[in-house]
Amino acid sequence: MPDPQTPYTKDFATTARGVQGGYLWVAPKGTPVPTGCTPAMSAMAGFICIGYVVEDGITETLDASSDSLKDLNGDTIAMTNASTTETIAATLVSVSEGSLGVQYGSKNVSVAEDGSITVDHNWSNADEEYAAVLDLLLKDGMPLRKVVPAAKVTERGDVTFSGSELLGREVTLTYLSDENGSTCKDYYGVKASEVTD
Repeated sequence: MPDPQTPYTKDFATTARGVQGGYLWVAPKGTPVPTGCTPAMSAMAGFICIGYVVEDGITETLDASSDSLKDLNGDTIAMTNASTTETIAATLVSVSEGSLGVQYGSKNVSVAEDGSITVDHNWSNADEEYAAVLDLLLKDGMPLRKVVPAAKVTERGDVTFSGSELLGREVTLTYLSDENGSTCKDYYGVKASEVTD
């Protein structure tokens, strides 16, 4: 096992890919969220996998703006943090209750007994808040889990109906701050190459 004081003794560059079997999960806001890389999300009550994302991946954006405070001469003498916004954007391409629910609002998606799905484009019903979890694998099988206790869909992209590309819609989830000002927690697990029986 790695030294618990220095679990990662070497820096490394890495790519990130989704965990096989499900990498983007959502649940209604207020659902208890994981506090580490375990357990598997399939064991977390209330969460559903929202299926495939296009190969371009998932983009997390940090938008921080600040204001300049100037003196009588017009010189900048201080800066204030006006706002900071974090988002993730991904193009969802699964035709499923979970994926369509995020795209259109879960109240607008109904599944019949025969498995057929109806989507009502009633945008007044689409103003929901979610807990979201992103499960990734880095180099040597090191897990990275991003946990967002509260987020809201703030942008919905276009859908192109074409025989040459996947049918999907890009959605942007904006992180919401908790009572402590936190929006997201990242949990880096132990690399598979460092685990011994």
